[in-house]
Amino acid sequence: MKSLLILCVKQIKSFMGRHIHQIMFFRNKVKLYSKHVRFLGNSFADTNCIFEGYNSIGEDSKLKSVELGLGSYIGAYNKWTKVKVGKFSSIASNIHIIAGKHPTSTFVSTHPAFFSKSSNAAGFTFVSKQLFDEVPLTRNGFLVEIGSDVWIGDNVSIMSGVTIGDGAIIGANSLVIKDIDPFSINVGIPAKKTKTRFSESEIKKISSLKWWNFDWDWLKTNSMMRFQIQASQTMTMPVFLIWINGIAVHVPISLCITVVSRLMPLPVCMAIRRSISKRILTMPAM
Repeated sequence: MKSLLILCVKQIKSFMGRHIHQIMFFRNKVKLYSKHVRFLGNSFADTNCIFEGYNSIGEDSKLKSVELGLGSYIGAYNKWTKVKVGKFSSIASNIHIIAGKHPTSTFVSTHPAFFSKSSNAAGFTFVSKQLFDEVPLTRNGFLVEIGSDVWIGDNVSIMSGVTIGDGAIIGANSLVIKDIDPFSINVGIPAKKTKTRFSESEIKKISSLKWWNFDWDWLKTNSMMRFQIQASQTMTMPVFLIWINGIAVHVPISLCITVVSRLMPLPVCMAIRRSISKRILTMPAM
C-alpha cells in the first residue's frame, strides 16, 4: 500500500512537471474571464502576459511576455514574444516577428560566427565578445511595439526593433523593416507608405486627442460620433453640444474650440465656445 502511494505521488509530480505551464495558464485564464479576455482554440499565454481587457486571442496563437491594450485582438497562428500592442488595434493572423538580423556590409561575412559570441544559432563561434546587435529592441525594451488603433493584415512580417505608430495600417503580406509613421498606410516588401489616412492637421488633432484613452462607457455611448461629425449639417444643436461637452471632459478647451471651428459656421461657433467655457468652469476636477 505504501509503495503504491509513493508511486502515485511520483506520477503526480511527473504530471505537474510536464503540465505546469498549462495549469498556470488555466488559473490565469480563469482570472482573465472577468476582464472579458477570450482564448480561442488551442491558444496560450504565459503568466508574464498583460491584458487590459476585452481582448481576443486567435486559434493556436502562443504569447510570451506580451502586453495587449484594451479592446485589441490578435488573430490565429501568431507566435509572439516581448511584443506590446496598444488599445483598439486589429491584428490579423500569421503575423511573424523576426527576432534577429545579420550584418550586410559591416563584416565580410553574414555568418554569426564572425560577430556573435553566442553559439546558439550555428553551434560555434570565432569571437569572444559581441560585435553586432543581432536582436535590436524598441526604446521600451520590446521586440516590437504596435500602437493604438492599428490595423495589420494577414501574413505580415515585422523585424525586431520596429515601432508601429498609432492609427497605422499595414497591408497583407508586407515586410516591415523600419518604424511606421502614425496614421500611415503601408504595403509591400519592404513596406512603404502609400498615403495617410487623414490630413496632416487632422493627424495632429487626433494624436493630441488620443480617443482610445477615453473611458470605456463614454466610448460605448459615443461610438457613432464619427458619423455624427460627418453629418453635422443634420445634427441638432443639443446633440452636438452633448457630444462636445463629453469630449471636453477628456481634452483641453483649446482643442475643443478647434474642433468646433472646423465643423460649424462662425456665429454658431461663438455660441458653442461660450457653452464649452461654461461647461469647463463648472466641471469637477478629474
